[in-house]
Order: sequence, then structure tokens, then C-alpha cells
Amino acid sequence: MTKLTPSEERKRKKQIDDFEKGWYADPSTSEIRHKKLSKFQKFLNLFWKKKYKVSDMYWWSSWKWYGWNMMPYADAVKHDDIPIKGFPRKYQLVNGWSIPKEDLDYLYEGPLIDENGNILVKHQSGLQKFVSIISQLKPLSWIVMFVLFCIRFRDEIAVFLQYLK
Repeated sequence: MTKLTPSEERKRKKQIDDFEKGWYADPSTSEIRHKKLSKFQKFLNLFWKKKYKVSDMYWWSSWKWYGWNMMPYADAVKHDDIPIKGFPRKYQLVNGWSIPKEDLDYLYEGPLIDENGNILVKHQSGLQKFVSIISQLKPLSWIVMFVLFCIRFRDEIAVFLQYLK
């Protein structure tokens, strides 16, 4: 393996730190879980859900298990030697580790598979990434449409509100 340049090391460290802020490893259940969101984060999550790359999870888990913390349990994620054709880099949960189904929505850019070979996070092509971004904008479009509706029918809404008084 080639040595990383200083800028690549800074970028990798930033990815690991970012993933560490949003995820944690629960050794009692052998799960990698997304951290609970504050009320403000839940509100922001309605408009734009923060997602994390599967590759960031891999680098975080390798740092967590072999890096500064020296965790005493088995590695959770491996990559590249999985028999899925057509993907340059593949990831697999190993040694009994899992991710809860509700937390998988926070991951993208797979493929990530479990120990049985079931795909947990799919790889996205360019068009699929575009559709994913558009689907994240859906709640924002509802608000815009509601505001436009209120502007368009402001007279009728005013009459209706007067009727309610």
C-alpha cells in the first residue's frame, strides 16, 4: 500500500472525525449504530438528511479497531475481497457485526453486504445519485408549494379565516 500524502491524511482524518460524530460501535450487541439526533437535528433532518459514505465507515472502523483506541473486539468491516463483480471497492460486515435497518438510511455509496451476502447499501450510479438528491429535496418542495398555494389563494384564505372567527 502506498503512503498517503499529508493532504490525503488530513482528508482521511476529517472523514473519520465526521463519521465518529454521527456513529458509534455498541460492543454489547455487536452493532454499529447512528447516534440519536437532538430535536434541532431532527428538524433539519426533515429537509436534508445527513448521509455518510460506506467508505468512511470502513476507515472509521479500521481506526477504531486498530488505531488510537485499540478496541479489544474483532474488526467489523472488511473490503475488496468480496466476490461481487463490477464494483471496484466492496464492503462487508464481518465477525457478527450488524447495522440496524433504520440506520442504513444514513449510509450511501456501497455496496455494503452482511456476512450472508445480502446487500444492505446499494451502489449508486450517476442517475441514481441524482434521484437520491431530488428525493431529499422533496420536503423542501412541499413547503415551497404550500407558500405558493397561500400566495395564489390569499383572498380565499382570508375569507375562510374571517368565516372561522
